[in-house]
Formats: sequence, C-alpha cells, structure tokens
Amino acid sequence: MIKLKKEVDMTNHTLILPSVAFGNVGQLAVDLIISSLKLQRIGYLVNNAFIPIIGADPYDEKSTDLCTTVDLFHGPEKKIVVLQIRSPLVKKPISFFTELIQFITERKIKKVVILTSSYGHEQRDAQLRTVPLRYVASPSMLEECEKIYIFLEGALQRV
Repeated sequence: MIKLKKEVDMTNHTLILPSVAFGNVGQLAVDLIISSLKLQRIGYLVNNAFIPIIGADPYDEKSTDLCTTVDLFHGPEKKIVVLQIRSPLVKKPISFFTELIQFITERKIKKVVILTSSYGHEQRDAQLRTVPLRYVASPSMLEECEKIYIFLEGALQRV
C-alpha cells in the first residue's frame, strides 16, 4: 500500500519510475531527477513483492528521515511525481502493479514514464548505427513528442 505523509494533489502530473534492470540505469536516473530538482519525499510503498530495505536519506546528509524500499517524491512546480525503487522484485509483481494502477487512476496522474536499460548485445545491427536511445510511447504521447521534436528541430535550424 502507498502511504502518504500528507495529502497532495497529483492531478495531471507525470509519474516517473525506474525499472530495476541492467546497470540500475533507471534507478540512477531517478536519483538524479530527485536530487537535481530537489523533490520532497511525500510517502512510501509497502509491498511484499520487494525486499524490505531501510536506510539514511540518500539526498540529504543532515536529514533525520529514512529511505525505504520504495519512496515517493513530489515536485509541485514541475507537476512531477517520482517513485524510487531500491530493490528488485522477489515475488510475483501483480499486487504491486495493481496497486500502482489504482494509485495512478485515483490520483488522476496524466502520464507515466518508465526508465529502464538493456544489454548492448541485444541491439540489432541497424540499431548500432543510430543513437543508443530507444523509447516506446502511446499514440497520444507520440503526437506530443513529435510536436516537441518539430519545435526543437526548428530552433536548431535558426541557430
């Protein structure tokens, strides 16, 4: 269950979460987002699909807060919610995914971004000649990304 320290309006926010994968790239990227945007810890998740972990606050040496296996962070000005996962799944993840979907729906979160990584040897030959970045997006997200790309492409041509 996701426990919040205080009630937070997450309507139309973007949820970012890591997939625990090769090299912990998603988790490290989430750490960078949390620390660089100075996001506030607003809650945590308790679920037996993860190994229980507890430790010192990794983002503030002077803090008396503890970090847990899965912590939830918020940045109201950027409308961003970040779920940091510090443990691999050890049991069937269906309860975690069910709870996550319920949380996203109840909180009216607009977008979900999952950060992950993969082994280099899994690339196809054609992929070796391109940028080492891949993404999968819903049709509505692809439209939004295309608008951003066209804007950036135009800005780069004007430089």
